[in-house]
Amino acid sequence: MPKNSFKIVSHTGNRVRLTSNSLKDCDEKLLEALVLKLDEISSVRVNKLAKSIIFTYNYGLNSILKTLETINIKELKAANNLPSKSEIYKSAATLALTSLSNNNKLNALATLYSSSNLFKEGALELLHEGLTSKSLEALAVGVSLARGDYPAANGTNLLLSLGEYIEESTVHKSDDLIKELAKPNVKEAWIEIKNSSGEKELKLINTKDIKVGDIVVVGAGQSIAIIAKASADISLLKDDICSVSKAKLIANKTMSKINANFKATVGINSAILLGATFGKLSPIQTAILHNATTIALLLNSLNSIKTK
Repeated sequence: MPKNSFKIVSHTGNRVRLTSNSLKDCDEKLLEALVLKLDEISSVRVNKLAKSIIFTYNYGLNSILKTLETINIKELKAANNLPSKSEIYKSAATLALTSLSNNNKLNALATLYSSSNLFKEGALELLHEGLTSKSLEALAVGVSLARGDYPAANGTNLLLSLGEYIEESTVHKSDDLIKELAKPNVKEAWIEIKNSSGEKELKLINTKDIKVGDIVVVGAGQSIAIIAKASADISLLKDDICSVSKAKLIANKTMSKINANFKATVGINSAILLGATFGKLSPIQTAILHNATTIALLLNSLNSIKTK
């Protein structure tokens, strides 16, 4: 069994801060999720840069420390899903090179190398999905490259890479926020039972002890402690069958909004990139319009869906 060495840096009330060199290479999210599974823990935060873990507990500090010592922290390494900045750096370096160099052959090879991923993704999408914004972006850079306008090709590629990085970072942070909000924070729940005399009464038990068939009693404003996934495909939180049709209506409107945003993305970006291809728009104007369209469509996606 692995043995981790933790040092208690501070202990105030039920809040504890520990440090350990074994935390420097761990995956923070995986370790937090693993520690939160302990019934004794109510909240946890890991900072591998500071080599520290801060948690609040309900009881059993010694038991928590023993469990932490046995966790194989070095194995908690998830795939790196963070957006990469490599394309931005590569595009910026190539733009600087082609702006300073007069060697057309060198500039052409450097631009082709810098834009290779864009050309590859654009070609694949064109073959499998038809004409998309990615294939049009590749076309715009390719036309500038064919015309020998290397600064324009690399400038467009740089701004497209920057816009894609911003978009991926936003999605990544949103996913992390959703995962954080989705974590269950209810440890106990009231269930309805019959006592020895046959009368109904309420009993407070741990959520992990709830069984299929138990009647869970939830008051107004309280969180539901379980997810009824074994008994049905759809769980109604209200005693109202109309909720099913309302959910279906929301789903249909959501898909309609997604389809409308997709068509708008392809149409508007096609016009922008065609304008850039034929010299009607500069690379900076193209990038500004492209990113402004993306932001506008994201804001449109955030608008609430109204139902009757």
